Amino acid sequence: MTPMFDPGPNPFGNPKVFLAGVGELMTETAGEVADGLLAHAFTTERYLHEVTIPALERGPPRRARRAPTSRPPIPALS
Repeated sequence: MTPMFDPGPNPFGNPKVFLAGVGELMTETAGEVADGLLAHAFTTERYLHEVTIPALERGPPRRARRAPTSRPPIPALS
């Protein structure tokens, strides 16, 4: 970033990045690169336990950086 547009250090640190995902691949990607997952609002509890959470947990071993503190998926509707 050029010095003219550099706001300097953020006193609150870097913002958290959340990804939205439904399928296993996007959920694994969220586990690998994001700080959290926004699950589909119509996701059932069974799907969360059987598909989403296991896929989310497969992501961190592929991370180049340390895995964040585990956060549950957040069902969201926009």
